[in-house]
Amino acid sequence: MVRMDHQQLTFGGLLDAALKLFTKHFVELAKVAAVFGLVSFAVFSAIDLWGLKEEPLSRVFFSIGAEPIRPIDLASYHTARLLKAVLSAVFVIVAAGALLRAADGARQGNPVGLGDALKFGLRGAHSVTWIWFAYVAGVFFASFALLIGGIFAATALCLGAPVFVVEGAKGLKALRRSHQLVTDNWWRVFGFFLVIGIIGLILGSIVPGLIQVALIDFTRDHFDLGIILAKAAGAIGYVILGSLYAAALIAVYYDLRVRREGYDVERLVEQLEATAPGEGTSGLPSS
Repeated sequence: MVRMDHQQLTFGGLLDAALKLFTKHFVELAKVAAVFGLVSFAVFSAIDLWGLKEEPLSRVFFSIGAEPIRPIDLASYHTARLLKAVLSAVFVIVAAGALLRAADGARQGNPVGLGDALKFGLRGAHSVTWIWFAYVAGVFFASFALLIGGIFAATALCLGAPVFVVEGAKGLKALRRSHQLVTDNWWRVFGFFLVIGIIGLILGSIVPGLIQVALIDFTRDHFDLGIILAKAAGAIGYVILGSLYAAALIAVYYDLRVRREGYDVERLVEQLEATAPGEGTSGLPSS
């Protein structure tokens, strides 16, 4: 009997499929996310330590809450913030391609090695960047009409990166393809990512956030070490969130292809053709 990997799912089934993809393949996804988490941890810790280094003659103080902690150089502080913003965008873009490639491989039953996922992320960075800029621009201009316009655009265009990873479409073609897939399923996709967002908030934001809050008093007495530990908590949160969102995007992408294009039938035909007599095998794959 043919094993069906691409059946239509209920809303609950879609959530279950996404969470199963996340949990079952968490180690594979986390390895990819951890590379970027570790690099960002090291780089951002170094930048923060430089940007917040103590300047005894300065009259500008870095504060935690209302309490001044140490005098700092304001120019170095703002330069550090700018560097972190630019590097964060670079890390997120490269990591998005790598994580989605790993999640797609896991979803298809063809695991992608860490090296291959990272190479894909690097090679596809320019394409993901263009998709990201076009996505942000579309959401920004849609928001001028009404807030709901921005929300609609954000949901309708959210599959641009998965479309690039799986189908190879780039730029506006990827976003048009995303809109095509989401059309008639907008509420389903919006509700799905609303639930995933809540789960992500609990797993990847609240827990690391609580750790960072707990470190506030420690940071007052051990400033540099406190910064490093806070960045480590943030990196752990990223590993969880990056893996979860990659799994969610790939899961909903294939769900919409099934609903709009009968992707389950396509895969079934491919399996039957692959096991047809005369192709070197006999019979059908077992369930």
